[in-house]
Amino acid sequence: MPTSRRRPTRTLRILLWRHRVLLTVGVVALVALGAARQLAPPPQPTVEVVVTAGAVGTGEVLTVRDVRTTVLPRAAVPDGTITERADAVGQRVRTDLPAGMPLVETLLVGDRFDITAPDGTVMVAVRIDSGTSGLIRPGDRVDLVGGPAGSALTAHAHDDVAVLARRALVLEVVQTDGGEVLGLGASGAGAVGTAVVAVTPAEGRTLAGAASRSPLGAVLVG
Repeated sequence: MPTSRRRPTRTLRILLWRHRVLLTVGVVALVALGAARQLAPPPQPTVEVVVTAGAVGTGEVLTVRDVRTTVLPRAAVPDGTITERADAVGQRVRTDLPAGMPLVETLLVGDRFDITAPDGTVMVAVRIDSGTSGLIRPGDRVDLVGGPAGSALTAHAHDDVAVLARRALVLEVVQTDGGEVLGLGASGAGAVGTAVVAVTPAEGRTLAGAASRSPLGAVLVG
């Protein structure tokens, strides 16, 4: 009986001895794997972004087929990158884009103004006199008035005032301290602001000539 009990133990020792190299390699591999896991940096946070599904040309309007989503490291994503496909579809691109390009807001034309100009109108920048430039704001409707042949408005020119545009929709107002505004040339006395308005094409041609010579008055209308 004592001899039979020692045989399994002796056999196990022989097997361990014969395969000692493999066992050593296995132990070393397990230790190395554990160390690598401890030393490896934590996974970087990622974010899903919208990219071009294929090449897109300048001025093209993005469709559902033009965009797809992919996952990128958050640290590699520029500010303003679009993350929802719905926000990209329908936008017009500013320049040629290759496939896989993340769509950043600056690559898209977007809307110039917060208020949309009505269909059939044109947009014109006009200088507004100091008496009304500070009173109007985007969304207002105004009648734009000026002196004869676009001459400057004066306190004694009531009989000569002409309405150059009726119910013009104000899209944007830029206030200045005087001087040249938006490249419209030398300002007249008291010209302290510029308004971008939506008017009919005919009114736009009239305003383009009148506003370049002198500031206009703006009358708020309902």
